[in-house]
Amino acid sequence: MPGPSARPAADGSGGRAFEKMPDAGPFGLPEYDTAWLLFWIAVGLGAIFAVIVWKLVPACRDA
Repeated sequence: MPGPSARPAADGSGGRAFEKMPDAGPFGLPEYDTAWLLFWIAVGLGAIFAVIVWKLVPACRDA
């Protein structure tokens, strides 16, 4: 009796469904999602840096 991998995929492609997934990136996500994750991390760090500079520059001017 053949194993479960011998059955065609439910999507009708004839192959196993997980073989159609894109390559995983460094975070285990597809490359597209990894790029967006890194983008939003950069945006968040940039916002934090901007707030720190915004808070420190007036203090430096007053000194």
